[in-house]
Amino acid sequence: MVNNLRPFNTAKKMWDYLKRIYHQDNTARRFQLELEIGNLSQGDLSIEQNYSGFLNLWGEYSNIIYSKIPKEALASIQAIHEVSKRDQFLMKLRSDFDVARAGLLNRNPVPSLDICLGELLREEQRLATQAVLGASLEKSTVINVAYAAQGRNRGKDQLQCYSCKEFGHIARNCITDTNQSVLTPEMVQQMILTAFSTLTLQGQGSGVGSGDREGA
Repeated sequence: MVNNLRPFNTAKKMWDYLKRIYHQDNTARRFQLELEIGNLSQGDLSIEQNYSGFLNLWGEYSNIIYSKIPKEALASIQAIHEVSKRDQFLMKLRSDFDVARAGLLNRNPVPSLDICLGELLREEQRLATQAVLGASLEKSTVINVAYAAQGRNRGKDQLQCYSCKEFGHIARNCITDTNQSVLTPEMVQQMILTAFSTLTLQGQGSGVGSGDREGA
């Protein structure tokens, strides 16, 4: 409205413009408002944003309607319009609020628009919290699976074969996988030391036995 009034440099010209737009063409404007209200939908707007836009259209529309109604009948018409106003607003909600809307309309009596608005705002907050928790849970699950896989691979890499000294398997699997025994210098050295130790113990045992027999 402010932008439309900027070309006029006097108050009289502004009022003449407003009178021409909002008074002489009320029928056309009412039709336009009815069309806009009928086509209105929530879309990506929040409950509060949708309610504000709807309220602006409905306020202008009702002012045009009430201007032609006698004062004695005005209260009855306003009561009827309040019901229509509530129903029209509920119809504009997107499918996220189907359950909440059905719950409100199935009450007896159906709550006023103010009560409906309060409950829809709480439902909107609940849905937003649920979406955040769902996203966090999904992210946590992905991270845990990744860490579990990484942990399994790390545990496998820490296994060392004493035969080939490689990581990732044990000696038994190394021999099974290659179908042959792999002797390392350390293993050969250990076998020699074991053999010498065995021979030494046997020699000492034989010496002790001969000495005893000679003494006897």
